Amino acid sequence: MDDDAIRDRLRRLGEVEPPVSVDRAGVLRAGRRRRLARRVGTTGLVLALAAGAYPAVAALTPDRAPAPPAAPTPAETVAPPPRAIVDRAAGTITLPIDQTGLTPDDWDVSTTMYRHFVSACMEDGGFDDLWWLEGPAVEPPPWVNLPYGVWRTSDVRENGYGVLVERLVQSESPRELDDAEFDALMACESALVDAGLAVDESDLVEEHGALGGFTPAEGTSEGRSIREEWRQCLADAGVEPPPQDADWLPEGVRDAPFEEQVRIGLIDVACKERLDIIQRMGDRDAAQQAAYLEKTAEYRSALRSAEAATLDRAREYLEEHGISIP
Repeated sequence: MDDDAIRDRLRRLGEVEPPVSVDRAGVLRAGRRRRLARRVGTTGLVLALAAGAYPAVAALTPDRAPAPPAAPTPAETVAPPPRAIVDRAAGTITLPIDQTGLTPDDWDVSTTMYRHFVSACMEDGGFDDLWWLEGPAVEPPPWVNLPYGVWRTSDVRENGYGVLVERLVQSESPRELDDAEFDALMACESALVDAGLAVDESDLVEEHGALGGFTPAEGTSEGRSIREEWRQCLADAGVEPPPQDADWLPEGVRDAPFEEQVRIGLIDVACKERLDIIQRMGDRDAAQQAAYLEKTAEYRSALRSAEAATLDRAREYLEEHGISIP
């Protein structure tokens, strides 16, 4: 089969309606609930959406394997694969999505304004016992640079697995919003948009067809294989690894005394260093994110343009209410 025929076939694949129905409004509503929960400090529902499109794809796939792509000619250039930026000295892991969207300063302004506005709005709605301003300083969660568990000996010696245990405990005891509270919150967010202080992202998602996200490294076969290498390394060293689909916490460390957490943590870090787990998992996530960003470039460009105006208004709002960002 020639290249033109292959391209035509692949183009038709993209036009096939998946053999499952998707409630787009429901997905957007659930996504908004998760986004609201992140910004106000509560934990909402987690929705995983899978569209089983395999039968439709198989129907259009040729019986024989397609010819491999032609090697690039000398005049062509091939972009290097996206990689995670792992800064061991700073303890940071930077992925493609981290380099898009709002700057940290802009995020602080936007989130502080949001929390102040919504806390006042929810108080007016009778929910003042559950909503309050958390303070102008907006710090990222302490586990933001631990997507693959502990990975520096200095952190282990200082904290053991404390940060990851804290995240696990929080995830197990979320405060979910009941219908009345959620409806009131939706009304407050609408008021926020009407005041020019926020963007209704759901409209942009619909307009630019950006529904959905990307599969993290742990959801890919390559990521699971890398993770299995780490689990086997722990087992070989006498440490009971977590189940394949669990967090990056070895079994037993949650309730272990600090000295035992440090002992296990140093073995954990040694395994990750020997197998280069952090860079390899980061590179898988970088590849997944880069593909998503390319697919949604039009949407993200429109979102950045819309956010620029709301940021100016957010700064005015904070000034009007005497709130400063450190």
